[in-house]
Amino acid sequence: MTTQRRTQSTDGDSGLPQDIDALLEKQIKAEQTRKAYQQRPDVMEKRKEYQAKQNDQRKIARAAMKADFETLTGMGYSREQAEAMVEKAKALGA
Repeated sequence: MTTQRRTQSTDGDSGLPQDIDALLEKQIKAEQTRKAYQQRPDVMEKRKEYQAKQNDQRKIARAAMKADFETLTGMGYSREQAEAMVEKAKALGA
């Protein structure tokens, strides 16, 4: 199986690819599309929910590693569940 590398031809003395206009237009369009997508309200809401979920998971993990039963029970876990998390954290940390 052979692979071929794509070579970019250069335009005379400038050293730029011949299709620099097309490359720039494509990149600019992609960045504008990405920016518009990122600013959509539904995307922003999903990102906010995802980040909140990740923050909660990190908070749980840190509390388990520190054996902080108050935080774990304050987050709605029973004492038994909190103890199990702390034990698991100790086992993985050892």
